[in-house]
Amino acid sequence: EAEDVRAVLDEAAGGAPVVIAPDGARSGTNALLLRPPDALPFHFGPDSFEAHLRAARDREAEARVCENQHLSFDLDTAGDLAKYRGEGTGGA
Repeated sequence: EAEDVRAVLDEAAGGAPVVIAPDGARSGTNALLLRPPDALPFHFGPDSFEAHLRAARDREAEARVCENQHLSFDLDTAGDLAKYRGEGTGGA
């Protein structure tokens, strides 16, 4: 959704060169804004969120975390699929 992209851009509005939107488990990276585009190496898979934060620290680049319900959603497990289908355990 456009508002989800805006949320990432809003985090970067103050000049932060790195904005990271983690997955719901705060393990993976579901969105990554870099200025310039090669400001950090890309990391994928489990622990990529921490790897991106670490890379930003190593380069002394300000990194902001964008907490966004839509961007944090992953479809990785049967539980994720049930949540997507609205078959959760009474929440959400």
